[in-house]
Amino acid sequence: MNYFILLESFFSTTILPVILIFTGALALILAICKTKQILIIIKDNIHLGRWKILLLFMIIFLLGYVFIIISNIFHLKLYNNILIGLIFLLGAVFVYLVVKMGYNTISELKKTLLSKEEKEVMLKELHHRVKNNMQIIISLMRLQNEKINDFASKQAFIECENRIQSMALVHQCLYKSQDISTIDVSIYLNDLVKYIFSGQHKIKYSLYIEKINLTLDKIIPLGIVINEILTNSIKYAFNDLQNGTVSLTLAKFENNKHILTITDNGKGFDTRLVVKTESNSIGLELIKSLIEQIDGEIELKSQIDIGTSFKIIF
Repeated sequence: MNYFILLESFFSTTILPVILIFTGALALILAICKTKQILIIIKDNIHLGRWKILLLFMIIFLLGYVFIIISNIFHLKLYNNILIGLIFLLGAVFVYLVVKMGYNTISELKKTLLSKEEKEVMLKELHHRVKNNMQIIISLMRLQNEKINDFASKQAFIECENRIQSMALVHQCLYKSQDISTIDVSIYLNDLVKYIFSGQHKIKYSLYIEKINLTLDKIIPLGIVINEILTNSIKYAFNDLQNGTVSLTLAKFENNKHILTITDNGKGFDTRLVVKTESNSIGLELIKSLIEQIDGEIELKSQIDIGTSFKIIF
């Protein structure tokens, strides 16, 4: 019996209402602080005005809580009842404003945001257009190349065409791929090597490529590196030989890395001469720069009349 009397006495005092109202006021203060953070984030957004109105409303709402606490402390029952009614009214209007703002924001975002499928279609179309533009550049370079008589200049144009083609094939693979964020390296390298060796009947090639997916920022530098190494093999390793073989392997390596190995059984060369003339070789400088981009390391081995081997870990 005493327990119920104490409970009734507790509810009849001003302690519990003050605690509840103080808790509500604290929650409003936290909401005001968060709203100020939102205003900083969306300072140039079309929703800024609405959030400012909502912030002002919360401040008025908070003042109402403060006055209720004061009226309870000083037992101002008349003012207390009026303020409680006002708080209920403000609370209802506050909820309406929040719902209204949420509805308007979602409606506007729905108009501006694209679905995942629409984004994928647009990105695929973008890759397709990039590939087509690169093909136009290659065609223009070939037309210009026909008017050049100097052999060295013609070779430089052909090398540039091959580099651009290695990048165009990346965008072609992305256009055809189901996943537009990564590329199946085996599909890309098969197309790239086939393009590089087209017309090279005396030189055979072999490929071993594990199932590896790479992102755009990795595959483009890697493709240009492979293009440089293979075209150099065709130009220099087999120019006096009747037959030749080039092998390319790409496999997973330890510590989440990959290892690329390209070997040929061509004439080989003295690597000491390469080191001395490296600054004059655009191809080798390009290879070195691109391998740095993919956080890789390169190891070059070559012996006269035995062949050359490139090993790249990235």
